[in-house]
Amino acid sequence: MPAEILDMIFDNIDFVTIQIVRKVCRHLRNHIDHFPPDSKLVNVTVKRLNQQPNLTQDESISVMYLTKNLQKFDVEYQKNGKNGCRILYGNREKTIENQDFASVIGNDLGLILRNQNSEMTTITIYFPTLSKLRLSENCLETFHGRFIAALTPHMESRRTPIQTKQIEVYGTNQEYGTNQESQIMKILQFFDPSSLESIMILFDKQPGFASPTMKIDRLIGLEQWKQAKSITIHGLNLASNIENFSHLESFAIELKQISGEELVTLKEKIIHRPSLVKRFTINYRHLKDPSPFTSVFVEPGPWEYTAWFNVPNNIENALRIRWHPKQKWFVFECRKRMIAAQGTIFN
Repeated sequence: MPAEILDMIFDNIDFVTIQIVRKVCRHLRNHIDHFPPDSKLVNVTVKRLNQQPNLTQDESISVMYLTKNLQKFDVEYQKNGKNGCRILYGNREKTIENQDFASVIGNDLGLILRNQNSEMTTITIYFPTLSKLRLSENCLETFHGRFIAALTPHMESRRTPIQTKQIEVYGTNQEYGTNQESQIMKILQFFDPSSLESIMILFDKQPGFASPTMKIDRLIGLEQWKQAKSITIHGLNLASNIENFSHLESFAIELKQISGEELVTLKEKIIHRPSLVKRFTINYRHLKDPSPFTSVFVEPGPWEYTAWFNVPNNIENALRIRWHPKQKWFVFECRKRMIAAQGTIFN
């Protein structure tokens, strides 16, 4: 069959059917591998399943695919014995022997994403809890390490990085947060900086425990970071200067330390930038020498302080800054001047 006809056929069937057709004969497999049809995915979610009997949350993983025409495919992977994998899809089931569970997931996802040509909306990855703490993120004893090791060759074989508007990475193990920078860098580098708008890195907080500290010295050097519009990092305490976030339209972060001088600089950058910021949320552990900044909060509210600042050449909007000393957070946001209380002083 001519290649042109094959391309027309493949352009009208879903990626699951394409993978089935690929196994029919060598001719079809070679055509698909050399001229990969678009997987037509919009969203991909890799998440742990907690409700499976006799399986821990790092032994049962679901990969959900949503296509442009709103078809949904849900593939479940279960660890089977010491070194095997059970795959469930619809009414079908397959058991693979002598292949690592996490590697099978990474390899299958990589085969599908390798053929993704159109822009996606969101890719979400939930990493399961580690059974052993303080292991390196590259360690093949971890689900993380084996999953990324299997996924990486497929991503590196692509001619161009994957285009997606948003990437979400979730984790659950607080002790492991200290080693996350390299892990997050590996994931972000799979994606096209020019299309990636939002980066979300979310870790569950354990009640009564402080968030672990993460350095981001290498992370902030990535183009994906520099070109993003929005960044949210929850459950990790960042050892970083607020300057590394000032280019964004919005962010929500927790800093190990911030100074009054840094906050003054951030405020000046916001009111003089060409585009208005949406919302900057800063949780902090330590506030160093706050007086250069906090002196502007002259009218304390019942629980928090509020200050308004004029934005040059903008008669409709102003910068509102809220500060809650007890809960240790600041919120910077550009709002309509009309919502300010009567008699508000605009600095």
